[in-house]
Amino acid sequence: MADPLSLAASITGVLAFAAATARSLATMVQEVRDAPEDVVATGRDVRSLTAILVAAHDTCARHDLDEEDKDLAAALAEYVDMCQEAMQGLRAILRPLAAGGSSMRFVLGWTMRRGDVKALRGRLNEGKASLNLALSALNGVLEGKGQEDIRADIGKVYGQMMNEFRNLESGKKVRKRLEDDVASVTSNRSKGRRPSVSNVTDSTFVMRRFLQPANSDTNEKNGVAEAPKSIMSPWASDPNAILDAVRSGNRALIASLVESGVSLSARSAQGYTALHFCAISDDAETAAILLGHGADVNGKDFELRSPFRLALASEALAVARVLAERGCVIGDLSAALIKLALRTDEVPGTHALLRTIAERLNATNKGPYLVHEAIDEGDPAALAMLLDDGFSVNKADRNGFTPYHYALRNQKKPMMRVLFEHGADVNERIPRAVLEGISIPSDWHLQALGDGVPDFTPLSLAARYMRNGNLTKFLLDNGADPNQPTGADRAGTILVGMCAHEFLAEAKLLIQAGANTNHLPPDGRGPMYWSAICNNNELMAYMLQHGADIKYQRRQDGVTPLMIAASQGNGGMVGMLLKAGADPSIRNKEGGTALDRARAAGHQELAAMLQGAMGTEE
Repeated sequence: MADPLSLAASITGVLAFAAATARSLATMVQEVRDAPEDVVATGRDVRSLTAILVAAHDTCARHDLDEEDKDLAAALAEYVDMCQEAMQGLRAILRPLAAGGSSMRFVLGWTMRRGDVKALRGRLNEGKASLNLALSALNGVLEGKGQEDIRADIGKVYGQMMNEFRNLESGKKVRKRLEDDVASVTSNRSKGRRPSVSNVTDSTFVMRRFLQPANSDTNEKNGVAEAPKSIMSPWASDPNAILDAVRSGNRALIASLVESGVSLSARSAQGYTALHFCAISDDAETAAILLGHGADVNGKDFELRSPFRLALASEALAVARVLAERGCVIGDLSAALIKLALRTDEVPGTHALLRTIAERLNATNKGPYLVHEAIDEGDPAALAMLLDDGFSVNKADRNGFTPYHYALRNQKKPMMRVLFEHGADVNERIPRAVLEGISIPSDWHLQALGDGVPDFTPLSLAARYMRNGNLTKFLLDNGADPNQPTGADRAGTILVGMCAHEFLAEAKLLIQAGANTNHLPPDGRGPMYWSAICNNNELMAYMLQHGADIKYQRRQDGVTPLMIAASQGNGGMVGMLLKAGADPSIRNKEGGTALDRARAAGHQELAAMLQGAMGTEE
């Protein structure tokens, strides 16, 4: 059997020497002025390794290691050697570069060796991760845990540290080795539970140690002596403590830090706050803790990225949702959210995030107006997803445009179809003030805006003002009412104002959809009256084919379409009306007939036609 004292002395000696190397290297890094991020990050790596080495040293120094522990001790020593080799390499590179001289010389020297440093840092972090796994296994053995419990501990630490390994296979190899070593130890173990050293080796130990007050070089807690505070000195006033805690995902430690009043304004070399790191790792629980203790929800890094922006970029949607609930500025991220809406099946948490944002934005009349921006993007699927997740189909933008009116203004029929499917009212009127407050497209004919009407129907805009037959038909096909009241007194209809030749195509669409050709507003000037006034023979014929009353006579003065056509010399319309059954003998309130009007206007041929139709002679 191996001498326990010899085994313990051997491993503790290795650990002590490695800790001394780490402290020396950490000090060297701290002395570098205006160090680039690579150097700063190396310093953080080495300081965290120092704490782990101290923890391992305490474990081995306070407890006798038996013959059955030799495999774990050997693994521990091997991983320490890996760290030691990496630190010696880093020290060799840093010493001449950090020995003073111009900052330009330092930068040039560091740039030339950056690839070497990156490789050594990777080696260092892999050794550190392996060391953590070995320490977790050894702690379980010393506590007298069973094999399955120790394997679970190893698995938990592995889950936290797996990204530190060069590749997945390398990490699996270390884990498998330690699990095999544990199996060997537990199967041969004859002793019972040894004194617990959880204070030394639990996952929060490294950071908790430097937080506990030290009144002497050695403190006692639960009967276990802590390491001299001089060993932990690299941590003693580290402003990045909260950043390191968040990056490690240690919520118990984070809670201790924030409860102790640690500043949450600390930033990394990139300007990342603790919330930024939550966004990178999608740690919503930690984000909630930090926000509950006053973390700045909108704090930006040095590239002006907020935690919310970084969360979206990282697809850390649980964190993004927490930030949205706490009122983070969404700003110009609408496009990113709209794109995200198209990936709901691919990115978990998308629906929950969108619903949270929808609830928040629906409660205010302020932007951003995601539905309107989705209309601009022109993707019906994205728009449908936003509406499905609760964004309002009726919320107006800063100009007063509802999503439907906005899509109508931009003539985006596919987007309007989605809006209709989600409850938008195809007949929703557009207030006059809204139209007057925007730049009217050049192809709109809005001279009639001066007629004093308080609002406009979407159908009237499409048919009369845009003169867009395709859009008119689209609205009619989707349920627009061709007889919706219009005008200042809401007594007219769209067709009444569309009897001129330039409206013919749209007027026919209205009539096909059921527009009332016999509607009479209070002044008695209905569609037939205006068609005659405008000499629109084709529209008159089309209305007669669709039920227009040939007996129409304006009640105010008794004028008929035949009288109007005769006075204007429109022989084609006179003949059409007579053929359709118009009575040429009807008199207006002044006693005149169509014949009288033709004669008065000097249209002798029409007069003869009408006289013949009446069966009278000169």
